[in-house]
This record gives sequence, C-alpha cells and structure tokens, in this order.
Amino acid sequence: MSSSAKRVAEHRANLRAQGLRPVQIWVPDTRGPEYDARIRRQIEALKSDPREQALVRELEEFLDWDDED
Repeated sequence: MSSSAKRVAEHRANLRAQGLRPVQIWVPDTRGPEYDARIRRQIEALKSDPREQALVRELEEFLDWDDED
C-alpha cells in the first residue's frame, strides 16, 4: 500500500471511529453543454402549467430579492 493510500485509509478509519460513514451523491453537471437548455425547457413547462403558476411567481420574486431589503 502506498503512503498516500495508507494516509487515506487511516483518515477514513478515523472518521468511521467518530461514527461517520461515507456517502456518495450524484448531482447534475452544471457545466455540461445541455444543462442550460434542459433547465430552460423545464422552466417553460412550469410556466405553461396552471397548477405551477404560484410557484413560478414565488421563484421569480426570489430572483428579484435583494439582500439590502
């Protein structure tokens, strides 16, 4: 085992001894070329759904929110 692998193993063992466990989370790649287009399509779908109008208004208000207020 290399020295770096040994350090990682010791670090992980230390964390486990503290009652922690590793978790892997997959999130959308916001740098991907299709991300913006997909988000825009989803927003347009929400805007055209009458059941989502209140949520869309709240989100738009949030976007206009100013930290100074």
